[in-house]
Amino acid sequence: MLYSPRALDFLQQVGIDDTELLKKMGIGFVDRTLGKQLPLGRTKAGALIRGNLQRLGLFVGSGGEFFRGALVFPNRNERGEITEAYGERITPRLRLGTPYHLYWSVQFAGFYNAQALHQSKEIILCKNPLEALILLSAGYCNVVATLGLRGFGTEHLEALADSRVRSVTIAFDGTVIGDQTSRLVAQALNACGIGCSRLAFPAGMDLKDYVLEHGTAALRFLVSGAQSCAQTYESLRGDGLC
Repeated sequence: MLYSPRALDFLQQVGIDDTELLKKMGIGFVDRTLGKQLPLGRTKAGALIRGNLQRLGLFVGSGGEFFRGALVFPNRNERGEITEAYGERITPRLRLGTPYHLYWSVQFAGFYNAQALHQSKEIILCKNPLEALILLSAGYCNVVATLGLRGFGTEHLEALADSRVRSVTIAFDGTVIGDQTSRLVAQALNACGIGCSRLAFPAGMDLKDYVLEHGTAALRFLVSGAQSCAQTYESLRGDGLC
């Protein structure tokens, strides 16, 4: 359960205030206190635990936590095991070179909130679990996410092709990279017989930015106004891909 007032305040700003949903999805916040809760490193038990965490990549070489200062969204495989996670740091201004987005994986776990693929023929695809949770909190249950804007791969495509999904609304950023990635994903999905549309974010915005500026109530206008998305020869030339 998430207890950090700082983290809860951040989530409330983007419309996430359902504590039961946070508990269900296993959302946590890394506040740098894990090391204090473990046995000392000079003890046998402490050395074993810390060594295992370091081998998994959850502790860095200095002994600090990989997800320090971040909200963490675990992703489970079909057996219910956590094998991937996404983290987003919530400090407004980080030291130059410190990443806001963190990705950890020991084994591919599929889409975040993958059960939605078996519950709806129409899916909204987000670039990360935080944005998926924003939509889930706003009442959109038909949402899944990858772990990053460039995280869509063959396994995701196969999962969609094998599901009952017939159309996907892509919720990637309103940026050059977001445009390019959306068209590439649409091209792959169209080849599998899955129709695609895209949320029309203002230039430079992503879903979190949109909610911070316009509020969650505006999401219904954004979703209802989704526009057709497809790869074209002209866009390929513009991207320098042909």
